[in-house]
Amino acid sequence: TSDKENLRRELQVVADQLAVALDNAKLYTELQNSKLYTEILVDNLITGVIAALIVGFAVVAVTQSHRIAGERDRAEAERQKAERIVAVLTDLLGQVNPYETPGGDTLRVADFIDKIEVKIADLDDQPAVQARMWELLANIHRARSSYDKASAFYDNALRYYESDPELELDVVRVRHDKALVVLTTDGAAAAEPLLRESLRRTRELQGESHPDVAIAMQVLAGAIVYTHPEESMVLVEEAMEILRANSMKGTVNAAALSNQLGIYYLNQSDFDRAEKNFENSLEILRQHVGDDHPNVLAVSHNLAMTLGRRGDWERAEGIFRTTLETRQRVLGPGAVETGRSWEGLGSSLAHQGRLDEALEAFQNSLRIFHEAVGTYTEHTSNAANNVGSVLSLQGRPEAALTYLDSSIAIDRRLAGGDDLAVATKRCRRTFQLFMMGDRERAVAQAREALVVVDSLAPHESDEHRVEARGPLAVMLMATGHTAEAENMMRFIVEQREAKLPETNPYLVSARCMLGVVLALQGRTVEARDLLRDNYALTASWGLLPSLHRSLLEEAMQAAGLSAH
Repeated sequence: TSDKENLRRELQVVADQLAVALDNAKLYTELQNSKLYTEILVDNLITGVIAALIVGFAVVAVTQSHRIAGERDRAEAERQKAERIVAVLTDLLGQVNPYETPGGDTLRVADFIDKIEVKIADLDDQPAVQARMWELLANIHRARSSYDKASAFYDNALRYYESDPELELDVVRVRHDKALVVLTTDGAAAAEPLLRESLRRTRELQGESHPDVAIAMQVLAGAIVYTHPEESMVLVEEAMEILRANSMKGTVNAAALSNQLGIYYLNQSDFDRAEKNFENSLEILRQHVGDDHPNVLAVSHNLAMTLGRRGDWERAEGIFRTTLETRQRVLGPGAVETGRSWEGLGSSLAHQGRLDEALEAFQNSLRIFHEAVGTYTEHTSNAANNVGSVLSLQGRPEAALTYLDSSIAIDRRLAGGDDLAVATKRCRRTFQLFMMGDRERAVAQAREALVVVDSLAPHESDEHRVEARGPLAVMLMATGHTAEAENMMRFIVEQREAKLPETNPYLVSARCMLGVVLALQGRTVEARDLLRDNYALTASWGLLPSLHRSLLEEAMQAAGLSAH
């Protein structure tokens, strides 16, 4: 009787503490919504929640160890209350995870997370709870582009999950999330084997038709969409079939697959299908998560890229600006996704010829990527390449060469040598040498790089082959090697016509430059229609280099056409 009475008193204390913690949680939510936030509230809230959590689980353990007849049901009820505290704490942390609650205040969130980390580190006597909290914090840090912390906290959680053979699903889940960190920081090549293993283990543990298998397929498909596009497409189709079999057609997972299909079609220059899939994804997502959710912003970014690739860069600019403003508010100004918005905005501005604004946007993206994921990443390489490209368009080849060489060095380190991307950039690099006056060496190096590109590109129609020939063809025109330049330009036009709509500036400018090389050979009758039909759009295109422009003006004069 005495033992039972003591236990009742202990359990009553726990119940009172749990009630206080729940009230604090409710108050915190209300204050968050009203933008009121104080250090005292945070300290009291965290202390109350963690203390109740520890005491609650400790008393449940005591209850179970005493095995007092007649109190088991009550002990179970108290255990469930303690688990509710875990749920409350999870919910509170979820409020600072933009993938669950978009629109938080970044500074207040950072303070809150720091305090939570300290308290969680003290939960060594509750390893199961601690592991779950480390995993949750890792997800938050990944969402906010704090990748070093995310990776470390995933490892913290894995140490517990891997210690219990019954927690294999938890191990697979956390390893999958950690692979997503690798995908962002180290690139698709580094993440691919991890994602393939994740898919294999998910199939083993969950079965072929489980929705988690569809998610693993979708993520792997995104990682290999550039290197293995056909397999990527097959994975997406299989994943969609799994969702249909599970009556999940209109779910967020279905939206993710539709977005992945859009990316595939965008890479194939099938802009109609790409746009349709992005819009379908957005329609589903907005029904479930609202306009400010990071996934909505990601798909909006992809839609803007599709519009730009069509040639509608003004409309794309508007979407990029809206997405940028929202990402800065929801994810923070230093998030990787914010850097991608600066990148997209820079592209839209550059295509419109607003080079000073484009340079500033690309420099912002480069700074963000460098700070968020480090120097040797695909993000940083692309940003450095973009800065160099704009500097080249501004007639600053020496400065452009510095950034292009930086991009090439990063790519070489990531690939372990000269892969297809490096060889293609080497072709573009030679154009800077040419504009600096080192014409003979530039042409020779461009020829060497082109041989490497052709040896590595899997198909004749590969975009790398097309891109690599552009700079060399123009350099050959400028040095009098017009017959060779004509062959290259005909190849470029043929490939562009097979992939791009009639008004796309990449196709229009290619036709125009074919007219240029014909005019330079004195074949003005053949050149005249090409020049007349394509001059206006080509001359107004923001990405037309000065050498191309001067050759175009010369050709127009030779063909007896007005340049105005």
